[in-house]
Amino acid sequence: MEDILARTGVDLLGRLTGPLEFRLYLQPAVAVIYAFRDGRRDTIAGRTPYLRELITNPRQRVELLNEGWKSVSRVFLLAVIIDIIYQHLALPRIYPGEAMITK
Repeated sequence: MEDILARTGVDLLGRLTGPLEFRLYLQPAVAVIYAFRDGRRDTIAGRTPYLRELITNPRQRVELLNEGWKSVSRVFLLAVIIDIIYQHLALPRIYPGEAMITK
């Protein structure tokens, strides 16, 4: 177990440089673009901001959470794919747990 934690720590720190370093800018940029797009759609539709609606409207909370997960899942999936590509290029094998941690 100690070996796994040590390897994970070294691997996570190693992600700050090396192949696909641009992903450190790409992943947040994609998240911002999707958030801006969804916020703009809400504004055009005249909807209350998502977080405020989630907090103040308990009757629609489940529906709002499902809608939120649908929006976030695209960004999450893209981030996991980019990290798996990084692992393929930089590490001796692919570690799915590390791909999930970096998100």
